[in-house]
Amino acid sequence: MRRFRRYPPWSVWVCVAICAALAGRYLWSRGSSAAPHAAEGSSLRGSLVVGEFETVRVERADLLIVRQQVPVLGQNAFQPLEAPLQLLGVKSSALAEEGKLFTSKFLGSGTPFLDLDRRRLDNAGHFLAYVYVDGRLLNEELIRAGLAQADLYPGDNQTMHRNFVKAEKEAKRTGRGIWAKQTVAGR
Repeated sequence: MRRFRRYPPWSVWVCVAICAALAGRYLWSRGSSAAPHAAEGSSLRGSLVVGEFETVRVERADLLIVRQQVPVLGQNAFQPLEAPLQLLGVKSSALAEEGKLFTSKFLGSGTPFLDLDRRRLDNAGHFLAYVYVDGRLLNEELIRAGLAQADLYPGDNQTMHRNFVKAEKEAKRTGRGIWAKQTVAGR
């Protein structure tokens, strides 16, 4: 005749303790703020958001200092954020002054709008974005004008990648900017 245990084995108690700890942690975290916010209290603190922005200055053809109004956590208010913005998929060329002038004129032609990709920061801590003005993409137009090169990174938007390569081929074929015959002959 087999005897029945009065209490469950120790492995059952361990499982119960783990489940209780997980349930407690879940219930405890529900009491705190539900989502991280761009303006404070998270790893996203001080992040640019998709939307309109103001250009403070143009450092290079592919690097801007921008100011944007970002929402404040728990309030119906906004606070200004000033940050460096690197154009995604674009690398400055030897024609630095012409590129800087082109970018300044392009940004002054309408209301600039930024769009983000999965990669948000580069190694130097600059925010990465695509910049539109009245539906035209600054990143692509710089490459098409021959004032920058396509700088492609695995994991970035593949449609943008193809458009940038196509714009660079067009600039090479027509001999614009850095692809002009005298620039190539001077190397």
